[in-house]
Amino acid sequence: RVAPRVEAEQNWLRLDVELDKYAFVLLSQIAGGLDSGGNGSQDWWQRLTRALDLSLMQTQLTGLSPDECTVVANEVNAVAPEISNSAKAPFAPQRLAASTDRALRICFALQASLEAAYASVPALGKALNIDAHAVSVFVEAELRASVLFQVSKLAQMAMQQAKVAAGLPLWTTISAGTGYGRCMFCTALSESWSKSLPAEGAVIFCDEANGDEEIPNLVRGVVVGRDLPVLSHLALRARQLGTVFACTSEFELYSKLRSNVQNGNGVRLTIEASGGARVETISDSELASKSVKEDKGKSTTEAKKTSDPPKLGELSLDGDQVLNAIDIADKSQVAGGKAASSGKLEKFANEIGFKAPKGLAIPFGVMKKAVKGPSFDAALADLKSALESNSKDIEAKARAVRDAVEKCEVPGAILDGIIAGLPNVERVAVRSSANSEDLEKVSGAGLHDSVLGVDIKERKSLQDAILQVWSSMFTLRAVQSRHAAGLPLYEGIAMGVLVQPMASRVGQCYAFIAFSKDAVASNDQAVYIEVCVGLGETLASANEPGTPYRLIVSKDSLDKVTIQSLASFSYGLQDMVGGPKQVRIDYSKERLSTDEAFLRQIAQDVAKVAIGIEKGYGMAMDMEGIVLEQDGGKREVHLVQARPIVEA
Repeated sequence: RVAPRVEAEQNWLRLDVELDKYAFVLLSQIAGGLDSGGNGSQDWWQRLTRALDLSLMQTQLTGLSPDECTVVANEVNAVAPEISNSAKAPFAPQRLAASTDRALRICFALQASLEAAYASVPALGKALNIDAHAVSVFVEAELRASVLFQVSKLAQMAMQQAKVAAGLPLWTTISAGTGYGRCMFCTALSESWSKSLPAEGAVIFCDEANGDEEIPNLVRGVVVGRDLPVLSHLALRARQLGTVFACTSEFELYSKLRSNVQNGNGVRLTIEASGGARVETISDSELASKSVKEDKGKSTTEAKKTSDPPKLGELSLDGDQVLNAIDIADKSQVAGGKAASSGKLEKFANEIGFKAPKGLAIPFGVMKKAVKGPSFDAALADLKSALESNSKDIEAKARAVRDAVEKCEVPGAILDGIIAGLPNVERVAVRSSANSEDLEKVSGAGLHDSVLGVDIKERKSLQDAILQVWSSMFTLRAVQSRHAAGLPLYEGIAMGVLVQPMASRVGQCYAFIAFSKDAVASNDQAVYIEVCVGLGETLASANEPGTPYRLIVSKDSLDKVTIQSLASFSYGLQDMVGGPKQVRIDYSKERLSTDEAFLRQIAQDVAKVAIGIEKGYGMAMDMEGIVLEQDGGKREVHLVQARPIVEA
């Protein structure tokens, strides 16, 4: 019985291999025909979208990312009838650009898997005395022989033409300007911390960045081969430091720019606010003169401002019980600026027209009294030593401190206070509120942990969440941020905690981050907004590959909404029973991507609140929240936090 079944399986595998070969040749011919001309015509678009659909179906049959292939094919087929209709531009081309971004990520995932599988091939080739070039050609040939290579060609073709039709820039500008330094190639931006950076400054090209990294002070420019939210922690940090920064989801475009320069050479990187990116090789003498001019161009006051660490927030360690955030709205020294701001939002809510959850604050003094002991002291000393010696073990040492914190106990009176303070609430968000957040030159966006969907009646879950927030003071990104800013590791640093009810399971949830000014274009007459389906961790941390909905709203006239991009995240963080879970998104069924008028209305709702918050605080503000759409079409804007925009 066994042999016939094995033989049948082998026959199916042979058939699959032959079908893959046939599909490769057929798709190659189709791509060649499309590349020969007719770009943008109705017939060209029909052939391209049909070919892309067929290639995704073939990829699905091979078992490579079958669910993602199905969803992307749904999106392509949904927009295909509208893509050549000029009356549907630029919205329809933007939809296709977002879907092809997802298609390209499927290709990159396979490429990464193949590269990992063949990682030992160069060493094997060397052992067998095979020319290194021949080995690299072998690995590249395996990549290019896959059907997904043809998928990538078709998706790249569709994305580029869709961007042309929509009038979209090829690059996402994080921080515009011109930066000078020596060129450095990295696989990931995080590698820059373990490298010796040149004194003249570095311009880094990296294939990957997760959005949580800190940027070393000597980095003058960054180019990344994946897209990132413009309001992620990494993006905010780049603008604070004045580091020119651009990214793109088109890896081919990134590779072409990178090929213009060589590792170690002096370069000039220019990033335009409109989405242009250029890099040129410069001489060592020109690089040296630019470095000297930069130093001389700074006044004594500016130089001192750059070298001096930012001033920590005020600190009071007297508090030992849970407080209502609204009672400490003007007392950031008690439990941090985020907790105080939460109380202020509660006061503004009715006046401006939004919802603000009731906040409870755990004061600074509680952590300082609860987190102690020999294991914590020893781990903290090890981490401090690793930072001072620039050790490669910093991440492991930071993890050890976190572990020590998470073995401590939260006082029972604190847990009782939270449960009693929110008697009719089932689930809460437990958020950080440190005195080292949102200082001059140091943003708190995405720096520390928030724990969402915590069952308030489960004391252990509540305690674990508070301990996680406390311990997030020692995440690698938080430790690097303080170290880069010249702040102490722990002395004078304290973590308050903000606890708020969760409201996102009431209806359809769209998370947003909004700036009451367009920080990228330095335009204080516009509101800049990024939106995603689900909860907001996707935006702040940028761990999920893809792009958000990017929207700019004029303050003078809220009906003037510019849609810069549509979302392409494969997953959304949905609030579900048992805690938030990653759920795959099909944008062909998502109203934000199919109903342009609805997306514009969401932008206007958020912008109206952002303008009100700016007036209430008397300064440009960075805010986070959700829009809840309930049955019957009722919409509510909920703000969970607001803080001043931190700029260079």
